[in-house]
Amino acid sequence: MKKHLILILLVLITVTTFVYAGELSDLSELSDNQSELDSLAEDDGLDGLSDDESTEDLGDDLASDDMADMEDSDDEADSDDESQVSVQFNGYLKALTYAKSTHYSNETWAAFQTMKANSLKSPDHQDSNTVSDVGARFQLRMEGYLGDKAKLFSAVNIDFNDAAENNSTEETDKGSNNGNLRLVEAFIELYAGNSVIKVGPQLMTWGFMEGFEVPTDRVNARDYTYNSTEYEDSKLPANGILFQQPIGDTKLELLYIPVAKTDIQPAYSDYYFQGEDDNPEKKLANAKFAYRLLDSWGDLDWALSYVAMVDPQPDLGIDSNGLYVRKYHQVRSPGLDLQYSFNSWLAKVAYVEYHTEDKAGENMFVKNYWKKYLVGGEFFVSGNTINFYAGQTIVDKFEAENTTQALVNSLIGQSREVTNFISGHISANFLTGNALNITLLGAGYYDEDNIPVQKNLKLTSKYTISNGLDVLVSPSFYELADNRFYNLQTEVKYSF
Repeated sequence: MKKHLILILLVLITVTTFVYAGELSDLSELSDNQSELDSLAEDDGLDGLSDDESTEDLGDDLASDDMADMEDSDDEADSDDESQVSVQFNGYLKALTYAKSTHYSNETWAAFQTMKANSLKSPDHQDSNTVSDVGARFQLRMEGYLGDKAKLFSAVNIDFNDAAENNSTEETDKGSNNGNLRLVEAFIELYAGNSVIKVGPQLMTWGFMEGFEVPTDRVNARDYTYNSTEYEDSKLPANGILFQQPIGDTKLELLYIPVAKTDIQPAYSDYYFQGEDDNPEKKLANAKFAYRLLDSWGDLDWALSYVAMVDPQPDLGIDSNGLYVRKYHQVRSPGLDLQYSFNSWLAKVAYVEYHTEDKAGENMFVKNYWKKYLVGGEFFVSGNTINFYAGQTIVDKFEAENTTQALVNSLIGQSREVTNFISGHISANFLTGNALNITLLGAGYYDEDNIPVQKNLKLTSKYTISNGLDVLVSPSFYELADNRFYNLQTEVKYSF
């Protein structure tokens, strides 16, 4: 309830700001300056609106004009001051229908039957076909500039979903989602010379790669339960303070998040963790600290990053009733991104390590030290983009897995052997005016014997009917340990 009140207050503040903007005396001049302000904001060129230049122009007028001209100049200066305050609203409205199909492997289904025999929650069917979402989603975004001093931004999703309550057969999905509010972002950026301070719930994207595998993009926790075709909705906003400062040609980013979030796991995983989760305490020791250095040396772009945080992916615990629970531990994660331009394509490398609390590899319930690297490139062909990468996940001190260890490793998402994987991302445009865009994402994961252990595939087709009006169809497939999950997402979206 408290969360909803905060989001409602955000919307009220946004609407109040809009009313205030409507009372400005010269709306036509505000509109004329809007595109220039947006362009300056994107290029960090806000210094072009400095008070010093306005003062110099006004001083010239006073020196050369008579009293009447001075009054006209005062009116013009007032108008210029007002034009530095700008607010605009945009967003989208979409009608949507999402369907899903689930098939549990025979081994998994047998485990669920054992749970049911012990009066624990378990799915009703080995195979199920449901409509998970049918309704509408409305996103309202507000963006405002206070001259060259600050930027304000907020985005809120309002969801109307009739399917969750009426059509779901899975216990984890039951409950009405009608009229739910979801905060996407709500931050203030403050500008002081070349320094930028960004405060509030925000989304950040680290890394140069695209697709399912972006190892160094690890600032925001993930939400695997919120059905959406928008990439931003896969992340949870981090409520923190971001400081950006150029040091010569190098850009420094420092981030502090007092209360770090953990990933929201897929609904089916709740069947395995039926005790009360041991969530991290909200204390200073569990805050998230991160930094990143970025620079370009000729055709080479590089980024060095480091994150100290509570691992957003859970480890395993057992409660007093003998039930598995999610338990969270600290990790330290250095990372490196490289990107080199060869005119028609970009060579890319990403490397990340996770230093867990089990350095010796002796605690079977805590992840071992592990690392991941990815090598590949982004290619540009006739206006289309192709990304292809190959890499490995390597776990320190991996040991032979007995039955118990294999179960634990499965629950915490870590196999104690090398996992090889390939990942790709293709974006292509078709028809007149690029009216049809097709995006394909895929990834395959293989153990040391080259046996497939996981597959991901997603195809998104977007057809533009007219400016701002799109139709989207997106089927996807996910397979893990012979458990298969299919999704079909269809939308009609109007952006304004």
